[in-house]
Amino acid sequence: EAEIDEQAASAGLTPEKLPELLVETGLLKQRSGTPAAGSSQEWYDVFRNRLIFPISRSDGAPIAFGGRLLRKEANAPKYLNTSESVLYAKRRSFYGLHQALPFVRKSRHVYLVEGYLDVLSMFQAGFPSTIATCGTSVTADHARMLGRFASRLSIVFDGDTAGRKAAAHCFPVLLNSGVEIEVVLLPDGEDPDTLAQRLSH
Repeated sequence: EAEIDEQAASAGLTPEKLPELLVETGLLKQRSGTPAAGSSQEWYDVFRNRLIFPISRSDGAPIAFGGRLLRKEANAPKYLNTSESVLYAKRRSFYGLHQALPFVRKSRHVYLVEGYLDVLSMFQAGFPSTIATCGTSVTADHARMLGRFASRLSIVFDGDTAGRKAAAHCFPVLLNSGVEIEVVLLPDGEDPDTLAQRLSH
């Protein structure tokens, strides 16, 4: 523990600096109003009462987190992502990329889904080369990344109107990526999570 404390201190991660760093990375927020400065009540955990999904770079280094509500709360979004920072930009990040890369490099085929749970369920159902965007549409940065490690892309979005519109949006963005694109059309009301769970049982 002493060695870890020493390394943290040398990197500037002192107890006094920690709240500022956690606010900067979007993990902690400062309360407005009454709590005394420096008190534990001055801050609150942005991801409280949420299931946490770590978002990593292709080399496995964590750069952000996604959080899904464990139970419904008034005025609270179902999913929440870490704020963008010098480490994390949604437009060039994929959830599950580090875990999927060995399989993608072997097959040159990637499955693109919309949600964190979709990735996990697809992996369990035998589709380990599955990744997801992090709460944003597919961007030109995503297209460039996909073109570096895949030659075939299967888009497996939700089977509702919004999912089909999102899939259609991908085509002009991915047009010049050099990747062969196909869309897997799911029945209305179906999503990759529910479909994969049925396939794996």
